[in-house]
Amino acid sequence: MIDKKVVYIVCIILLQAMLLITIFQSLYFSTAIDYWTETVLSVMPYMSYIVMVLTIITVATVSKLSLLARKQQQLEIKELENRHIRQMNEALRGQRHDFNNHLQVINMLAQSGRLPRVVEYLKDLTEEAVGVNNMLGMQCPAVGALIGSKVGLAKRGGIELEYDVQGDLEG
Repeated sequence: MIDKKVVYIVCIILLQAMLLITIFQSLYFSTAIDYWTETVLSVMPYMSYIVMVLTIITVATVSKLSLLARKQQQLEIKELENRHIRQMNEALRGQRHDFNNHLQVINMLAQSGRLPRVVEYLKDLTEEAVGVNNMLGMQCPAVGALIGSKVGLAKRGGIELEYDVQGDLEG
């Protein structure tokens, strides 16, 4: 759908062009027949003023549209930033929830006197944290996510998976 303001500007520019053509044609034909009619001489200044006013209106409208476009772009950027912040906040909430669950498990195991199980549980958590840290350290998040999902699948299937990522993995 074409914006009404764009149509407005196009109409003004076309009107300017028609007025300028009329002015130049009138001057050309008046000089060609070597005769300045009273009508041409009386209308010429008004047509020039109309063209000047239309030019000023066009410049003002274009500058206003440019400003509005910049503001719209800034709003879109802010909305994108806000969405990203909300996603990060939800991820942090999930991590905090998981952390609290791990603390509760460790606390229950320790209170029940199962200290060897606490050590084993902490070892598993540490290995998992090291794996996540390795994924986060990759230059290409997509590759990190892919490898992370495959490592998780392998672990659930009881398969030990080793990987070595090399090369330029930027974007």
